[in-house]
Amino acid sequence: MLPGPQAHRGAAQVKLVSLLAVTFAPAHWQLHIISRVLRGFDSIFLAGTGYGKSLIFEALAVLGGKKKVVIVISPLKALERDQVDQAREKGIDAILINEDNTKSAALWKRARTSAQLVYISPEMACSDSFIRLWKDSKFRSRITAMIVDEAHCIHEWGDEFRPEYKKLEMLRSYTGQEVPIVACTATASTATFNTIWSSLGFGNRPFWGIDVGCDRPNLLYLTRAITNNSNPVLDVLDFLPQTLSNETPREAVDKMLFYFDSETECGNGVNTVRSALPEHLRDCVYAFSSGISEEAKRDCWEGFRSGRYRIVCCTDAAGMGCNVHDVKITVIFRCPKSLAVVAQRWGRTGRGRDTVGTCVLLVQTWAFRPALPVAGLVGAAIQRLRGEAKTQLEPKTHTASRSKIEPTLEAFINSGSGTGKSARCSHQIIAKVFRPHTGLTTFSSLDATTPTSVGESPPQDRCCGLCNPALLSSFKPSDARDHRLRQFAAEFIHPIAEVDDDRPASRTSVLSDETTDTVDFEPLARGQSVSKADKDTLRARLVEWRILRHKKRGGSKFLSPEIALPPRTLETLVTSSGKFLSDGVIGKKQILAVVKHWDFGTEDDFRDISAPDSQTNACGEHFCPHPTST
Repeated sequence: MLPGPQAHRGAAQVKLVSLLAVTFAPAHWQLHIISRVLRGFDSIFLAGTGYGKSLIFEALAVLGGKKKVVIVISPLKALERDQVDQAREKGIDAILINEDNTKSAALWKRARTSAQLVYISPEMACSDSFIRLWKDSKFRSRITAMIVDEAHCIHEWGDEFRPEYKKLEMLRSYTGQEVPIVACTATASTATFNTIWSSLGFGNRPFWGIDVGCDRPNLLYLTRAITNNSNPVLDVLDFLPQTLSNETPREAVDKMLFYFDSETECGNGVNTVRSALPEHLRDCVYAFSSGISEEAKRDCWEGFRSGRYRIVCCTDAAGMGCNVHDVKITVIFRCPKSLAVVAQRWGRTGRGRDTVGTCVLLVQTWAFRPALPVAGLVGAAIQRLRGEAKTQLEPKTHTASRSKIEPTLEAFINSGSGTGKSARCSHQIIAKVFRPHTGLTTFSSLDATTPTSVGESPPQDRCCGLCNPALLSSFKPSDARDHRLRQFAAEFIHPIAEVDDDRPASRTSVLSDETTDTVDFEPLARGQSVSKADKDTLRARLVEWRILRHKKRGGSKFLSPEIALPPRTLETLVTSSGKFLSDGVIGKKQILAVVKHWDFGTEDDFRDISAPDSQTNACGEHFCPHPTST
């Protein structure tokens, strides 16, 4: 008697666990996809972030046969590197080919003859270099399947941003009818599915697809308005430990991803978070964007995965795929392009099977529809009949800005407003939007698709801010008066919070907030000068201040402390100290009269240099030494 399908699936599970050294048994839907593709079926499979799509790529590579290869077309270098590293850890010969390494003859030889997994971008797949490889009969005979990962990018980017996505169908003219093409994504609306179907030329070969849903029951979804619009990171400072000290371990800071629309806001986010942390934890906050070097990107993900970095402030360059299992919090600042972007970014959270995550969308106040007046629509109609002036519910600029939001995202943001007909659960909305109506039937081997769901429902007490509004009040926004910012404010030249300073005013301080000139000490008498010993002391204090200032600005190893106070400027201050003391005045005006130019000198720097009463101030008491007769 032949074994049934259940026995085959069980044997395949055991084999994959052994070959890929995974600690869990592959799900039945994964086994179905693997089996169909190995039998030559085209496929589209839709599965939520963290569901295990990359396991399917790896399984096809190891089960496809000796000297076989799987081609994966991926949208981001960071995602390619992440999946290549993951595959290599499992003993798979995986490579990536991009514009950084196309001149490596050895790499092309591996791709042609021995590599099991080859990751490329759509631009590389359509390039002259790779087309020569497509035309190589030996290479074509090795291909088990061609996979288009994050296939929703065809719909989102294919028209203008990355037009090569719309050209991928031409690859069928090279692969022929023998090579199956597989598309996968976590966020396919009906429109996105239709674009994928037509752009990749599905429907002319045996096809079998599956939609296992995209819900993430281990994640809490919260959406609310930004309180601190000029610096929205202040809204989420309470995700940091309430108590911080020089003994706080890195592990006390949860792993977080903060998403921004620009590199500038990304950098500001890093500075704000660092301002709320003790010095030994400030380097655990990292900025990731397309503008940093490839080496820095690799260092970021390796450090984030290992726990060396705890908070990554990033742009959409980290919006897809990158696999760090224990991210507990993801925050999106301001309205993104679409609800798909929200789902993809939130999908970086809680990818580990036992990790519970929190996902926050902080949007501008204009993204929310205004509350209707108590009289509602009937009252508004009566107003019009009476000829009364129409009540303006919000500024016209708010209405105009909100009209530019993608409709599904606008409905998602306002699902709890009472002004729409959307479902009142964030999980249900996302699951519904990204379950496409394909129009395919399950009765034809050419166009079969199977909708199912592998996710459990989230618990209502930790589902979303719509199902349990009390959850929103538990995440209260902070502001520039946050106790953590005040605690460490004195360590920064430009602190976000005011410095708590109860010290008495210095007897010899002569610089006011407006940098007015004030004489507060006896000037040197004629015939007196500053001794060499006092000048040496002043020089040492200025060097000490310069180093301290550099540390408070972040201590970048790429910038010298001498940028803040160049050696020539420092030496001019020292040699001219007698002039300051003879005049009896030390202020910005007097300093610039001597040094002529101090390009990077700020108001705080002039104040520091002039004031004598602080340990962090450079030279006040040494500008006023005990006179030495000559």
